[in-house]
Amino acid sequence: MISQHVIQSLILLAVAAVVTMLCVPFAKWLAKKTDAIDYPSARRVNAKPIPRLGGVAMFLGMVAALLVLAFGIFVLGWETPFGRHELLDDVSYFWLGVSVLIIFAVGLADDIKSLNPKVKFLGQLIAGSVAAAAGLLLTGMQFPGHVYVNFGWLSYPITVIYLVAFANIINLIDGLDGLASGISAISALAIMILSLIVGQTASAFLCAALIGACLGFLRFNYHPASIFMGDCGALTLGFTLGVVSLLAVAKSTIIIALLIPILGAGIPVIDTAAAIIRRIRGHRPIDEADKGHLHHRLLEAGYSQRTTVHIMWGWTALLAVFGLLMVFMQGIFRWIMVVAAVALSAFVIARFHILRPTAVHGYDAALAKEAKAAAGEVEAPAAEGQVEEAVAPAVEGQAEEVVAPAVEGQAEDSTAGAEAPVSEEKA
Repeated sequence: MISQHVIQSLILLAVAAVVTMLCVPFAKWLAKKTDAIDYPSARRVNAKPIPRLGGVAMFLGMVAALLVLAFGIFVLGWETPFGRHELLDDVSYFWLGVSVLIIFAVGLADDIKSLNPKVKFLGQLIAGSVAAAAGLLLTGMQFPGHVYVNFGWLSYPITVIYLVAFANIINLIDGLDGLASGISAISALAIMILSLIVGQTASAFLCAALIGACLGFLRFNYHPASIFMGDCGALTLGFTLGVVSLLAVAKSTIIIALLIPILGAGIPVIDTAAAIIRRIRGHRPIDEADKGHLHHRLLEAGYSQRTTVHIMWGWTALLAVFGLLMVFMQGIFRWIMVVAAVALSAFVIARFHILRPTAVHGYDAALAKEAKAAAGEVEAPAAEGQVEEAVAPAVEGQAEEVVAPAVEGQAEDSTAGAEAPVSEEKA
């Protein structure tokens, strides 16, 4: 029989989805009024101006779900999920809400006014600090072999770094239509399942609201998108994922419990780490934008936007499943899941050359050549063979006349055919 908590979670999910969809027209109107528009450029995939305040609709959807939750608790007699877990009695959910409001405000200000990066980062640190001060802390960690490490006062900076990192990895992956919202929904679903199993209903309800907002927004953000979520959406999604992941493990000290949220957000984590390694290998600044992100590599390999997004959604779902299995399996089966997750990620990284430094303008000749070969186009060696056949029956002077235009024409065709669509919306 389906538990009442599952039914209540589905109600909150539906409310968040419907309200988000209803608020999208308002978000578009607000974006046009404030000129929060993504105009076409060499670094963007959109061919026409697109409003970027979709995060406003998502935030309102999540707020609506929480209002329904309050109605259920105070009017319908739902069991309150707040403070019912002994390990979270000292957590102030009011101040947790304030921290999410702060991160949303930072993203909204950046979407409208383009904040200085230092000011933007400071705002993120303030939001993380408020969440930590609210009592949501990663206090220690128990490693295999019953080795326990107590973080002590370091719990505060560790928690802040964890939350800010989550906010930014979702922001960085927001480069294609529907990508960030889909990955966030899948990650939140994995965390919600864990929360319901271990009885952490506060985290489950918040995950339901987040999933609903993502699904409602996908109605307008799926390719071809009519609105982008912007930083107010991406930062809020990432930060909220970080919050619910810590609530889900309920201050658990078992390191394996944190693998679900980390693997659920595995693609953004891997993509961010790969970007750092790639730029170091290329002797370029770490914060310099390039076109070597995973979705760029998939586009260069010839996949469409939708197919690229579907591949990354599928990869995220597999990693999330591996994370859930790791928590609930024991012994050799848990390590099989670890190896499977690592092997899958390593294959994708190697197959699409994620760690290879990009050229100055983001064009990867090797990957383009690979894509062209897969498409069955004529390569340079073939051109040489054709030239030799034309030269053989001709005298030396005539051969030179045949070779020059043939090679030049084929070289131009080869160069044009090697180019692939690339995009870059986030660093």
